[in-house]
Amino acid sequence: MSRLLLGKFAVIATLVVLLLIPLSMVSGLISERDMRRQSVINEVQQTTSGAQRVTGPVLVIPYKLRTVETRAVQVWLTCGAEEHPDPGVVARARAICAKTEKTSGETVTVPTDQQTEVFSDEILAVPPDVLRIAGDVRVEALYRGRYEAHVYAATLHLSGSFAVDVGALANDDNVTFGDAYLALGVADVRGLRTSPSVKWREEPLAVVAGNDFSVIGNGVHAPLRGFDADTKASYPYELTFTVIGTQSLRFSPVGRDTKVELSADWPHPSFTGGMLPATRTVTDTGFQASWQTSWLATNMNRAFQSRNGSAMASQDFGVDFIQPINLYQQTTRATDYGILFVLLIFTAFFLFEVVARLPIHPVQYGLVGVMLATFYLVLIALSEHISFAAAYLAAASACVALAAFYVAHILRRWRRGLGFGALLAALYGALFVVLQSEDHALLLGAGLVFGAVAAVMVLTRRLDWYAVGSTVAAESPVGSGA
Repeated sequence: MSRLLLGKFAVIATLVVLLLIPLSMVSGLISERDMRRQSVINEVQQTTSGAQRVTGPVLVIPYKLRTVETRAVQVWLTCGAEEHPDPGVVARARAICAKTEKTSGETVTVPTDQQTEVFSDEILAVPPDVLRIAGDVRVEALYRGRYEAHVYAATLHLSGSFAVDVGALANDDNVTFGDAYLALGVADVRGLRTSPSVKWREEPLAVVAGNDFSVIGNGVHAPLRGFDADTKASYPYELTFTVIGTQSLRFSPVGRDTKVELSADWPHPSFTGGMLPATRTVTDTGFQASWQTSWLATNMNRAFQSRNGSAMASQDFGVDFIQPINLYQQTTRATDYGILFVLLIFTAFFLFEVVARLPIHPVQYGLVGVMLATFYLVLIALSEHISFAAAYLAAASACVALAAFYVAHILRRWRRGLGFGALLAALYGALFVVLQSEDHALLLGAGLVFGAVAAVMVLTRRLDWYAVGSTVAAESPVGSGA
């Protein structure tokens, strides 16, 4: 192989390396725009509400516990005039005076015990015996300039019953029950735009902000009027409210028997948490899913009794409202194939040189390479204003038309220019299919590379590479006389 051919290879390789610079600049621009999009999402979360976690309801019964503390104290008494409310202390003082032979008027120290009543505030937390949650979620888009963020409104209906049995506390004279209340945990209470509707034994309850039962986090509570903690009974309840949130919605299965049924108009759910839904249906217009569990299948009983919030959170389940491929992710994936496009087009140019004996100047290689890099810049600029598919079609059509026009002149025939344009259009079409196929992107990309390598091998199967250098040297650069 001649030195001229080796030099050609070196020049082409240098151009490929240099074209990494504009490709990396375009990638940096895409990353910057994606960061701005994420900042808009964060701003929406700060001004509306974040990811939501619903815990409860939980019946909270506060009580005061009386205990008697005994501690050792020292009492100073005067011998011969011992005075103290406790006769036992007086007797011990006289014994000490006699034993130590103290005279009247001298002081002795008498050890004694002092009892003090202590009242502590305690809480008895009762989980629901049955917890049923039915939810309907509607997702809408909010815009900040050209950037988009999604916010959901979940209308939830909670129902079930509490089986209340305070056990030995009911017969303890040292226990005084306070006013019980129903506590509901909501991760971001800003999402409660309206007051929840609460019913206890068919009676409506007023809802008060805040939640003293910190194990379930932020939330609200409803005081129970006339609740008698000593009475063993089953108490039905109902709660209905709408909560606003972003990104995800989760539920904590605090009920001994918990069932959640959720429907939404979002077609891209990602079911997450400690348990996947028992049934699910996902369509192009939304999804329906249901979960069912009990304390027999989770560690919630121990976590609840020990009031371990992190252990309770580990049992959460729900759904993330994800956008599987946004325009910046698609454009980033497209730029990942940028260097492959450059290599394929340069290979096609080189085949024109060695097969059709049409030398092409390195500058012409470079201009076509720059055009390929510009495609991604045009794509990201258009896709921020129109759909990604329309932007891709417009950017690809512009580049194919420009490439066909340019190659027709440097190769001196329109047929060759149109053939090159058809090749480039086929590559852009294949790339679009790869970008749209999230699950089979690697397979399709590997097939594209293998097909390109196979085409080169087939076209050059009878080529005498030792004679290529002299053939290229005998020709004048294409475009010098055009």
